[in-house]
Amino acid sequence: MKRKIILTVFLMLNLGFAVAQAKNSRKEYTAVDNHTYKKGETLAFGLPARGTQYENIFINDIITTGDYISMFTGGSVEKKSSDNATKEQLSALGNKATIKYFANGIENNKLVVLKLDNKKEIRAFFDKALQNGEIKSQAQDFQTTADKIFANATRGKGDGNGTVKSFSPKFDVKILSVVGDKKAQTVTVNLLISHKLVHQKVCFNEDSSHLWYNAKAYDFEGNTYLSKEVGIGSDRNSYYACNTVPTEVPVKAFVTFKQILPSVKGLKFASILTKFGPTDGWDREVTYLELSDLVIDWK
Repeated sequence: MKRKIILTVFLMLNLGFAVAQAKNSRKEYTAVDNHTYKKGETLAFGLPARGTQYENIFINDIITTGDYISMFTGGSVEKKSSDNATKEQLSALGNKATIKYFANGIENNKLVVLKLDNKKEIRAFFDKALQNGEIKSQAQDFQTTADKIFANATRGKGDGNGTVKSFSPKFDVKILSVVGDKKAQTVTVNLLISHKLVHQKVCFNEDSSHLWYNAKAYDFEGNTYLSKEVGIGSDRNSYYACNTVPTEVPVKAFVTFKQILPSVKGLKFASILTKFGPTDGWDREVTYLELSDLVIDWK
Protein backbone atom coordinates (compact mmCIF):
# COMPACT_ATOMS: atom_id res chain seq x y z
CA MET A 1 0.00 0.00 0.00
CA LYS A 2 2.79 2.39 1.01
CA ARG A 3 4.66 1.63 -2.21
CA LYS A 4 1.51 2.33 -4.23
CA ILE A 5 1.06 5.75 -2.56
CA ILE A 6 4.68 6.68 -3.26
CA LEU A 7 4.30 5.63 -6.91
CA THR A 8 1.12 7.72 -7.21
CA VAL A 9 2.89 10.76 -5.73
CA PHE A 10 5.77 10.22 -8.14
CA LEU A 11 3.43 10.14 -11.15
CA MET A 12 1.55 13.25 -9.95
CA LEU A 13 4.79 15.16 -9.50
CA ASN A 14 6.00 14.11 -12.92
CA LEU A 15 2.71 15.21 -14.45
CA GLY A 16 2.76 18.52 -12.58
CA PHE A 17 6.31 19.18 -13.66
CA ALA A 18 5.48 18.38 -17.28
CA VAL A 19 2.41 20.65 -17.24
CA ALA A 20 4.42 23.51 -15.71
CA GLN A 21 7.11 23.12 -18.37
CA ALA A 22 4.49 23.05 -21.14
CA LYS A 23 2.84 26.24 -19.86
CA ASN A 24 6.04 28.20 -19.38
CA SER A 25 8.22 26.94 -22.23
CA ARG A 26 8.04 27.58 -25.96
CA LYS A 27 9.79 26.17 -29.00
CA GLU A 28 10.11 29.51 -30.76
CA TYR A 29 10.20 33.19 -29.85
CA THR A 30 10.20 36.47 -31.78
CA ALA A 31 12.78 38.59 -29.99
CA VAL A 32 13.39 42.32 -29.64
CA ASP A 33 15.24 42.28 -33.00
CA ASN A 34 12.02 41.03 -34.72
CA HIS A 35 13.73 37.78 -35.68
CA THR A 36 12.02 34.48 -34.80
CA TYR A 37 14.38 32.05 -33.08
CA LYS A 38 13.55 28.34 -32.82
CA LYS A 39 14.43 25.34 -30.70
CA GLY A 40 17.46 23.50 -32.10
CA GLU A 41 19.02 26.58 -33.67
CA THR A 42 22.48 27.75 -32.67
CA LEU A 43 23.09 31.08 -30.96
CA ALA A 44 26.46 32.84 -31.06
CA PHE A 45 27.76 34.72 -28.03
CA GLY A 46 29.22 38.22 -28.20
CA LEU A 47 31.56 39.86 -25.71
CA PRO A 48 30.68 40.14 -22.00
CA ALA A 49 29.16 43.45 -20.97
CA ARG A 50 31.16 43.46 -17.72
CA GLY A 51 34.71 42.90 -18.87
CA THR A 52 35.27 39.17 -18.38
CA GLN A 53 31.79 38.44 -16.96
CA TYR A 54 28.44 38.35 -18.74
CA GLU A 55 25.63 40.49 -17.34
CA ASN A 56 22.62 38.64 -18.79
CA ILE A 57 23.96 35.11 -19.36
CA PHE A 58 24.16 32.55 -16.55
CA ILE A 59 25.28 28.97 -16.03
CA ASN A 60 22.77 27.06 -13.91
CA ASP A 61 22.69 23.63 -12.34
CA ILE A 62 19.78 21.68 -13.83
CA ILE A 63 16.92 20.96 -11.42
CA THR A 64 15.72 17.45 -12.23
CA THR A 65 12.40 15.71 -11.60
CA GLY A 66 14.20 13.72 -8.92
CA ASP A 67 15.14 16.95 -7.17
CA TYR A 68 11.49 18.03 -7.09
CA ILE A 69 10.48 14.66 -5.66
CA SER A 70 13.14 14.94 -2.95
CA MET A 71 11.95 18.42 -2.04
CA PHE A 72 8.33 17.31 -1.70
CA THR A 73 9.17 14.12 0.21
CA GLY A 74 11.63 15.76 2.61
CA GLY A 75 14.72 14.21 1.08
CA SER A 76 18.05 15.93 0.60
CA VAL A 77 18.77 17.89 -2.56
CA GLU A 78 22.25 18.79 -3.73
CA LYS A 79 22.82 22.54 -3.58
CA LYS A 80 22.17 24.23 -6.93
CA SER A 81 24.06 27.24 -8.23
CA SER A 82 23.42 29.98 -10.77
CA ASP A 83 26.44 32.10 -11.69
CA ASN A 84 27.17 34.74 -14.28
CA ALA A 85 28.89 33.12 -17.24
CA THR A 86 32.47 34.16 -17.94
CA LYS A 87 34.26 34.86 -21.20
CA GLU A 88 36.51 31.84 -20.56
CA GLN A 89 33.57 29.46 -20.04
CA LEU A 90 31.72 30.42 -23.22
CA SER A 91 34.93 30.59 -25.29
CA ALA A 92 35.48 26.93 -24.36
CA LEU A 93 32.18 26.18 -26.14
CA GLY A 94 33.33 27.97 -29.29
CA ASN A 95 31.15 30.94 -28.27
CA LYS A 96 27.98 29.19 -29.39
CA ALA A 97 25.28 26.88 -28.02
CA THR A 98 22.02 25.21 -29.10
CA ILE A 99 18.58 26.42 -28.02
CA LYS A 100 16.65 23.95 -25.81
CA TYR A 101 13.55 26.08 -25.25
CA PHE A 102 12.25 29.51 -24.24
CA ALA A 103 10.65 30.26 -20.86
CA ASN A 104 9.22 33.16 -18.88
CA GLY A 105 11.76 34.77 -16.57
CA ILE A 106 11.34 37.29 -13.78
CA GLU A 107 9.58 40.58 -14.58
CA ASN A 108 8.44 39.23 -17.99
CA ASN A 109 12.02 38.92 -19.23
CA LYS A 110 12.01 36.07 -21.73
CA LEU A 111 14.60 33.39 -20.97
CA VAL A 112 16.38 31.37 -23.61
CA VAL A 113 17.69 28.06 -22.26
CA LEU A 114 20.70 26.58 -24.05
CA LYS A 115 22.42 23.19 -23.90
CA LEU A 116 25.65 22.80 -21.93
CA ASP A 117 25.89 19.26 -20.49
CA ASN A 118 23.90 16.72 -18.47
CA LYS A 119 24.22 18.66 -15.21
CA LYS A 120 24.28 22.30 -16.27
CA GLU A 121 22.56 24.57 -18.77
CA ILE A 122 22.98 28.13 -20.00
CA ARG A 123 20.17 30.61 -19.33
CA ALA A 124 20.01 34.16 -20.67
CA PHE A 125 17.65 37.09 -20.49
CA PHE A 126 17.30 36.91 -24.25
CA ASP A 127 16.15 40.41 -25.26
CA LYS A 128 18.56 42.11 -22.85
CA ALA A 129 21.46 39.96 -24.06
CA LEU A 130 20.64 40.87 -27.67
CA GLN A 131 20.43 44.57 -26.82
CA ASN A 132 23.82 44.71 -25.11
CA GLY A 133 25.48 42.44 -27.67
CA GLU A 134 26.13 39.48 -25.36
CA ILE A 135 24.15 37.31 -27.81
CA LYS A 136 24.64 38.09 -31.49
CA SER A 137 21.45 39.00 -33.33
CA GLN A 138 20.54 37.09 -36.48
CA ALA A 139 18.65 40.13 -37.82
CA GLN A 140 20.75 42.04 -40.35
CA ASP A 141 19.77 45.60 -39.41
CA PHE A 142 19.48 45.23 -35.63
CA GLN A 143 21.38 47.80 -33.57
CA THR A 144 22.66 47.06 -30.08
CA THR A 145 22.63 49.76 -27.41
CA ALA A 146 26.29 50.47 -28.20
CA ASP A 147 25.57 50.69 -31.95
CA LYS A 148 22.92 53.34 -31.26
CA ILE A 149 25.26 55.32 -29.00
CA PHE A 150 28.02 55.32 -31.63
CA ALA A 151 25.58 56.23 -34.40
CA ASN A 152 24.21 59.16 -32.39
CA ALA A 153 27.71 60.34 -31.51
CA THR A 154 28.70 60.24 -35.21
CA ARG A 155 25.66 62.36 -36.09
CA GLY A 156 26.40 64.77 -33.24
CA LYS A 157 23.37 63.67 -31.23
CA GLY A 158 23.41 62.61 -27.58
CA ASP A 159 26.32 63.03 -25.19
CA GLY A 160 27.98 59.78 -26.30
CA ASN A 161 29.15 59.21 -22.74
CA GLY A 162 27.49 55.91 -22.00
CA THR A 163 26.17 54.90 -18.58
CA VAL A 164 27.36 54.91 -14.97
CA LYS A 165 26.76 52.50 -12.11
CA SER A 166 27.88 54.45 -9.04
CA PHE A 167 29.98 52.79 -6.35
CA SER A 168 27.15 53.66 -3.93
CA PRO A 169 23.49 54.69 -4.41
CA LYS A 170 24.23 57.58 -2.02
CA PHE A 171 26.78 59.08 -4.44
CA ASP A 172 25.96 60.73 -7.75
CA VAL A 173 28.62 60.18 -10.42
CA LYS A 174 28.43 61.86 -13.83
CA ILE A 175 30.66 61.42 -16.87
CA LEU A 176 31.86 64.81 -18.08
CA SER A 177 33.90 63.64 -21.07
CA VAL A 178 35.84 60.74 -22.54
CA VAL A 179 38.90 62.17 -24.27
CA GLY A 180 41.55 60.30 -26.22
CA ASP A 181 45.08 61.63 -26.69
CA LYS A 182 46.36 60.37 -30.07
CA LYS A 183 49.97 61.22 -29.35
CA ALA A 184 50.10 59.67 -25.87
CA GLN A 185 47.68 56.86 -26.85
CA THR A 186 45.69 57.33 -23.67
CA VAL A 187 42.00 57.78 -22.88
CA THR A 188 40.85 59.90 -19.94
CA VAL A 189 37.39 59.58 -18.45
CA ASN A 190 36.51 62.80 -16.59
CA LEU A 191 33.96 62.47 -13.79
CA LEU A 192 32.01 64.57 -11.30
CA ILE A 193 31.26 63.11 -7.84
CA SER A 194 28.74 64.50 -5.34
CA HIS A 195 26.66 63.41 -2.33
CA LYS A 196 24.50 64.69 0.56
CA LEU A 197 26.22 62.76 3.36
CA VAL A 198 28.65 64.10 5.95
CA HIS A 199 32.06 64.89 4.43
CA GLN A 200 33.40 61.76 2.74
CA LYS A 201 36.86 60.52 1.86
CA VAL A 202 36.87 58.79 -1.53
CA CYS A 203 39.76 56.76 -2.94
CA PHE A 204 40.32 55.25 -6.39
CA ASN A 205 42.41 52.07 -6.87
CA GLU A 206 42.93 51.42 -3.14
CA ASP A 207 41.33 48.70 -1.02
CA SER A 208 40.70 48.44 2.74
CA SER A 209 44.22 47.04 3.31
CA HIS A 210 45.79 50.04 1.54
CA LEU A 211 46.80 47.85 -1.39
CA TRP A 212 46.39 49.40 -4.83
CA TYR A 213 44.84 47.88 -7.95
CA ASN A 214 44.81 49.15 -11.52
CA ALA A 215 41.45 50.23 -12.89
CA LYS A 216 40.58 48.18 -15.98
CA ALA A 217 38.81 48.98 -19.23
CA TYR A 218 37.70 46.74 -22.09
CA ASP A 219 37.00 47.76 -25.68
CA PHE A 220 34.39 46.29 -28.04
CA GLU A 221 36.92 43.79 -29.41
CA GLY A 222 37.66 42.32 -25.98
CA ASN A 223 41.05 44.01 -25.45
CA THR A 224 41.98 44.97 -21.88
CA TYR A 225 43.58 48.24 -20.76
CA LEU A 226 45.03 49.26 -17.39
CA SER A 227 44.96 52.67 -15.76
CA LYS A 228 47.94 54.98 -16.10
CA GLU A 229 46.78 57.62 -13.62
CA VAL A 230 43.80 58.40 -11.39
CA GLY A 231 42.78 61.61 -9.67
CA ILE A 232 40.20 62.96 -7.22
CA GLY A 233 40.21 66.73 -6.76
CA SER A 234 43.81 67.91 -6.45
CA ASP A 235 45.20 64.48 -5.61
CA ARG A 236 46.49 62.52 -8.60
CA ASN A 237 48.82 59.56 -8.81
CA SER A 238 49.82 56.69 -11.06
CA TYR A 239 48.86 54.21 -8.33
CA TYR A 240 45.89 55.50 -6.28
CA ALA A 241 44.22 58.78 -5.34
CA CYS A 242 42.31 59.83 -2.20
CA ASN A 243 40.57 63.08 -1.35
CA THR A 244 37.71 64.62 0.59
CA VAL A 245 34.40 65.11 -1.18
CA PRO A 246 32.52 67.65 0.98
CA THR A 247 28.76 67.60 1.56
CA GLU A 248 26.89 68.86 -1.54
CA VAL A 249 30.10 70.11 -3.15
CA PRO A 250 30.77 68.37 -6.50
CA VAL A 251 34.39 67.29 -6.95
CA LYS A 252 36.00 66.43 -10.27
CA ALA A 253 37.80 63.12 -10.70
CA PHE A 254 39.38 61.18 -13.55
CA VAL A 255 40.91 57.92 -14.64
CA THR A 256 43.35 57.65 -17.54
CA PHE A 257 43.83 54.36 -19.39
CA LYS A 258 47.03 53.67 -21.32
CA GLN A 259 48.24 51.94 -24.50
CA ILE A 260 45.03 52.52 -26.48
CA LEU A 261 45.32 52.96 -30.25
CA PRO A 262 43.42 55.87 -31.84
CA SER A 263 41.56 53.32 -33.99
CA VAL A 264 39.62 52.22 -30.88
CA LYS A 265 36.27 54.02 -31.04
CA GLY A 266 35.00 53.28 -27.56
CA LEU A 267 35.19 51.32 -24.33
CA LYS A 268 32.55 48.69 -23.64
CA PHE A 269 33.17 48.51 -19.88
CA ALA A 270 35.45 49.99 -17.23
CA SER A 271 35.69 49.33 -13.50
CA ILE A 272 37.46 51.37 -10.82
CA LEU A 273 38.03 50.01 -7.31
CA THR A 274 36.58 52.65 -4.98
CA LYS A 275 36.90 53.05 -1.22
CA PHE A 276 34.78 55.58 0.69
CA GLY A 277 33.59 56.57 4.15
CA PRO A 278 33.32 59.54 6.57
CA THR A 279 36.41 61.75 6.49
CA ASP A 280 36.84 61.67 10.29
CA GLY A 281 35.94 58.00 10.72
CA TRP A 282 37.65 54.64 10.33
CA ASP A 283 34.87 52.72 8.58
CA ARG A 284 35.35 52.38 4.86
CA GLU A 285 33.34 50.53 2.21
CA VAL A 286 35.12 49.06 -0.81
CA THR A 287 33.28 48.45 -4.08
CA TYR A 288 33.49 49.34 -7.78
CA LEU A 289 32.53 52.29 -9.94
CA GLU A 290 31.38 50.86 -13.28
CA LEU A 291 31.19 52.64 -16.64
CA SER A 292 29.68 51.23 -19.85
CA ASP A 293 29.48 52.08 -23.56
CA LEU A 294 31.92 55.01 -23.61
CA VAL A 295 32.51 56.84 -26.90
CA ILE A 296 36.05 58.23 -27.20
CA ASP A 297 36.56 61.78 -28.48
CA TRP A 298 40.08 61.61 -29.94
CA LYS A 299 42.15 64.80 -29.93
